[in-house]
Amino acid sequence: CMELGMDACALSEQLNACHNPITTIVAANSLVAIKKLVF
Repeated sequence: CMELGMDACALSEQLNACHNPITTIVAANSLVAIKKLVF
């Protein structure tokens, strides 16, 4: 459940990427971290 929640947060951040380019980097880093945790 936590992983899905993190994914949802990252996706919502990517939607706001137009306003905050840095947020996209943070979202990408979080997705990479999630993949490392899952695998």
